[in-house]
Amino acid sequence: MRTRCGRADLVTSGVAALLQLGITQSASNGQGDRLPPDAFSISLLLIGPALLLVRRRWPVPALLGTVLVTCVYIVAGYAYGPPFLSAIIMLYTAINAGHRLVAWLTSAGFFAFIVIYMTWMAPVASPGAFHNLAVGAMILVVLTISEVVRAQRERAAERRRVAEEEERRQASEERLTMAQELHDVLAHNISLIHVQASTALHLIDDHPEQARTALATIKQASKDVLGEMRSVLNVLREGAPAPPPPGWTGWTTWSSAPACRSPGVRPAGSGRCRRGSSGRSTGSSRRA
Repeated sequence: MRTRCGRADLVTSGVAALLQLGITQSASNGQGDRLPPDAFSISLLLIGPALLLVRRRWPVPALLGTVLVTCVYIVAGYAYGPPFLSAIIMLYTAINAGHRLVAWLTSAGFFAFIVIYMTWMAPVASPGAFHNLAVGAMILVVLTISEVVRAQRERAAERRRVAEEEERRQASEERLTMAQELHDVLAHNISLIHVQASTALHLIDDHPEQARTALATIKQASKDVLGEMRSVLNVLREGAPAPPPPGWTGWTTWSSAPACRSPGVRPAGSGRCRRGSSGRSTGSSRRA
């Protein structure tokens, strides 16, 4: 990004220098009362484009320097027109960089300088109020365009900020949902393991085969919950929304497992096992 801005500033500075130097010759030919171009005027015309190279890093000093050079150029008696291009670009840059007050005050000071110079300092008679109004209107147009562009950029930045906040909020809500689901999974499987362990203890002496089935269910349930918990925790650590892990909804096999037929555990409509309320679960465990 910084490289692109540097290249853009370099191109802008070069184009401004070529235009100001090129227009000087044609402008001086039609203004016999002004001085012809010389080395001093060319140096003044090049200072403004040179300051364009640092307008992003030091917008206020670059603006003040360009306006000062423009005033010196006019007071020296050279042809009107060429030096205003750099000042216009500087005003636009200063406003969009957030230095609005400095830009408006500098514009007002430059307009006052033009009025004073044309009224009392110019070598020829003043062209009148119409000329001063035209200069003021041109400055006002530049400031207005700069303000409109600045407002549009701020609105675009605000829309991007709101969109990013909405994405972060949605991601946070999704992570919270996954955390709640993880809590439900843990609670369900711990209850399942508790019920099956109680069943195994009750049946291990008289019905060892049924106890073996209950222990196998405990083993599978603990394995599944550990895998799902690891997957969900990895997603939560990454901090980005992601689809649930592959085993997250794999409850269908449990509905056919003996655990679903155990006391206090009933199949839900989605096919996974659910246990009853805590009181009923505890009672069932005790009965088992």
